[in-house]
Amino acid sequence: MKKYIITIILIFSYLLALPKISVTLELIKTKVFNGMPVYVNVKFHNTGKEKFKFVLYKNLFYHFSFKAKNNKNIEVNNNINYNVWKIKNENINENYDKIIVLGYNDSYIIKIDLSKWLDFNQPGYYYVTGDFISNPMFGETNRIIFQTSGLSFYVKPTEKDIISGFLDEKTVITTNSFTNIKKNFSEIPPYIVMKRFIIAEKDRDWGEYFKYINLDNYLKNSFFSISLAERYKYADAKERDLLLDEFKEFLKNTIDYDIQEYKIVQTKIVENKAEIIVFTKEKVYKEKFIKKFNPKTQQIEIKWITDPANTFIRKKTTKYTLIKGKDDWIINDKLVITSE
Repeated sequence: MKKYIITIILIFSYLLALPKISVTLELIKTKVFNGMPVYVNVKFHNTGKEKFKFVLYKNLFYHFSFKAKNNKNIEVNNNINYNVWKIKNENINENYDKIIVLGYNDSYIIKIDLSKWLDFNQPGYYYVTGDFISNPMFGETNRIIFQTSGLSFYVKPTEKDIISGFLDEKTVITTNSFTNIKKNFSEIPPYIVMKRFIIAEKDRDWGEYFKYINLDNYLKNSFFSISLAERYKYADAKERDLLLDEFKEFLKNTIDYDIQEYKIVQTKIVENKAEIIVFTKEKVYKEKFIKKFNPKTQQIEIKWITDPANTFIRKKTTKYTLIKGKDDWIINDKLVITSE
């Protein structure tokens, strides 16, 4: 019993004697792209009354080790250069670079690139933790290992990832870089076509916008243009071309909002048909009418226009149906599921 009490006292005394140092990881850039460095500030903060002294080597591999998991709970592999270094450098064979002394409430920051330790080779979310070894060459008695704080961040896909179909269809994209990608539909999945369509709508890029629509079927299935659809049904080829142009103008005029956010919620692909659920947050402009005297008709005419000063936010869920043709996926139909 006495030995047990003595052991507890010794452990407690050892814990009290440990320096009170916090080691936190802070992401430097909020946007991290696949294949680029992941720069992080490592901040050391002394919260204890005793001074804390440690050495730093130029090669920070001596001091840090990291582990990470992605959003699928899969462990991230070490960078190959770090693995090679570990094999070749079991013992330290260089002089330290500097001595750091931290008094009470003092802090010290080191900038590192996490991608030198770990391979973040896919877009997605990651969670990283690490260990810092304070004095790696001074024997076990002076060597103290501090656990860092956890750090989570999102690695955004590049255009190359998008073209190769690497992108998860549930990823939120709010950039118009897609519109600059060279079009090769045979290599592009339907949810990427959907993203390009939404961005074209957001940018009012009508040439791009109509490129992704099967106007013939879109008109036939359009609930809001029943009269046009009826006329189109019985029209000859020449009249149909004119009606399609009229339908294009109709579609342009129905977009009385700006897309602020969007997300591909779900993609279901069965053979040559895809159903995609899209959530959008839209800034809607209410209409107002203005009275204007027309000197030709000698009458006061009323014209409805959008009012930039009178807006509201709308959340909308829409289902799009895409059909795969010979070379590409194209939008065949859409249905608004919810709008609030």
